[in-house]
Amino acid sequence: MAQLFSLGIMQNPPSTFKPTNIFQVMVLAVAFLLEGCGQPPDTDITASPTYNFSSFAGTVWKTKVKTALSEIELYTGKRIICLDAPDVFDPADPHYAPVPGAKIVSMLPVGTRIHIERLMKDNGIGCQYWVIATVEDGTTSQTNIYIGRHFLANNQFIPTGPTSSTNWSVNPDILEKP
Repeated sequence: MAQLFSLGIMQNPPSTFKPTNIFQVMVLAVAFLLEGCGQPPDTDITASPTYNFSSFAGTVWKTKVKTALSEIELYTGKRIICLDAPDVFDPADPHYAPVPGAKIVSMLPVGTRIHIERLMKDNGIGCQYWVIATVEDGTTSQTNIYIGRHFLANNQFIPTGPTSSTNWSVNPDILEKP
């Protein structure tokens, strides 16, 4: 301990340590912890050559099956609207697997047009990629719809199985060109 005083690391001997010092240390510790707790914003990576998405952005597709819009809560607390395939909302589907906590907002008929807009990267602990689209027609016109992986062809950014593909396309069982 004496060596720490002689090196100038400790300025006050323990006998002069005051309770107010503890309060100051606690305030600084809390401020430091809160500073690092913010969620970094998502990044629009549509034009990044790394993700090969720019040629897919702007394409329009129409649904071949009934679909639904559902509201879910992300790990950040943010509520989003997702486009869901029948296996997410239809109990009659043989592969039915509902998303916990999802609330169906509306059902969309076969033939609903979907406009692919952009690719977003979640920079938080989720570290996910999101394809964002707009529902162009139908009784519900929605923007900023998060497209589920069921609608997309397998690729290394939003995989549905092992692949090295970086090409973006749609699942031909669910979407087709209008």
